[in-house]
Amino acid sequence: MRANIPVWLFNTLCVIAIIALFVAIVGIGVLISNALEPKDGYNKVHLTYNTGCIDHEDGQILNAKNKLYTDDLIECTAFRIVRDYSVKANYEIHYYTEKGDYLPSATVVTSDLEYEVTTMPAGAVGIRLVIVPGETDVDLTGLINITRGQYAGMLELEATNEQPTSGGTSGGVTELAA
Repeated sequence: MRANIPVWLFNTLCVIAIIALFVAIVGIGVLISNALEPKDGYNKVHLTYNTGCIDHEDGQILNAKNKLYTDDLIECTAFRIVRDYSVKANYEIHYYTEKGDYLPSATVVTSDLEYEVTTMPAGAVGIRLVIVPGETDVDLTGLINITRGQYAGMLELEATNEQPTSGGTSGGVTELAA
């Protein structure tokens, strides 16, 4: 036996079903995007490098074939760096003002696999990184032996422009001041 449903009722039920399906799909998408988003406000930063280093006194880029520095100034109020444990290298953090002027203060990180700064030095709004390879990864001509170490991928930087909830810096650090 076939039920006699008016056409207008059938069309209304179809529209309601389509709307409910759309709302369910959007809701699932929102849940997934919230699950993938960092909870602490940090966002991963893509780093690109050039060969050279940064002078500790005036911030000038120097010609050095045995170090790598980040191309771009990364603007942030706090950051976290995670180092690949298999790469034996140190790195330096150089700080810059809002106008892009160098602050004559650098931090050399020697041992930490994770390093976090939640309070930037006074006046600092951005950073640049310098990777200093281990002696065994620099050949006789002073060039970085790229085949021995994957330096460009050794650091993962997460930065934020919000004030994080944790405080301070981690250890294994040498402060350099002019």
